[in-house]
Amino acid sequence: MKRIINGRGSGKTQKLIEFAAIRGLPIFAANPQDIYMKALLMGYKDVKVYTYSFLLQNEEEFEDKHYLIDDLELFARYCAPGYLDGYTLAVD
Repeated sequence: MKRIINGRGSGKTQKLIEFAAIRGLPIFAANPQDIYMKALLMGYKDVKVYTYSFLLQNEEEFEDKHYLIDDLELFARYCAPGYLDGYTLAVD
């Protein structure tokens, strides 16, 4: 599993886009239009970017497939709005 961990504005999403383009994987994000525009500016025209809700509404379509999530913490909060009060995350 590719883990890209760093501060805001450090290029995490850019690295995720590059990884998606190389591996041919879709990205699920809160703001897919923004990520797609970044991908285009980076020269990646074939990167597929979808909303979190698209993934959740089409779980069976992606059940046995590899994909990427932009901002996993935000995705977790999206899945359990108002209920997620904490989580753990290993650094290694």
